[in-house]
Amino acid sequence: MNVKRLLGSLVITLFVLSAGTLIAQEPSEEFQELYQEYMTINQELQMVQQQAMQDPDIIEESDEFSVYIDNKLKELGEEVSNMVDERNEVIEAIESAREEGNEETERELQPRYQEISRQLQPHIQTIFGEEEVQLRQMNLEDLLMEKMIEINPETEEKMQRMEILTEQLQQMMGE
Repeated sequence: MNVKRLLGSLVITLFVLSAGTLIAQEPSEEFQELYQEYMTINQELQMVQQQAMQDPDIIEESDEFSVYIDNKLKELGEEVSNMVDERNEVIEAIESAREEGNEETERELQPRYQEISRQLQPHIQTIFGEEEVQLRQMNLEDLLMEKMIEINPETEEKMQRMEILTEQLQQMMGE
């Protein structure tokens, strides 16, 4: 299973602003400045996260976690097990197409991957409610955070600033 897909937003929480909200309301200059700062920090943290995800220890831990999650999903029954197997086959086909530079095949496979992922989502939420799964996820997040801090010692401060900016932006949107 592709670990980057599973952990894409594991540490960094993305703040999504709908285009409708921005069009319906003329954002203030302060809002625009805060949003720009948020996006800059978010981009910096994503780059650090991507670098951290290349670390062999994190790759190994992520792979183990992915296998663990797949196995937990498969325990939910044959139908879910079949979906997990099909999703993994589609992921392999997408990665193979990407390696071959076959963008058309990659594009054609994406909707199937998204559909299977959508169908698996309630089952994933179920297993992520389990304490053991949460503990393993926290261990992986801690390892990833340690590596991110090693790469960029300002990571924690930037994440804290993002949390503050998120609250401020959400508050401004609510007004």
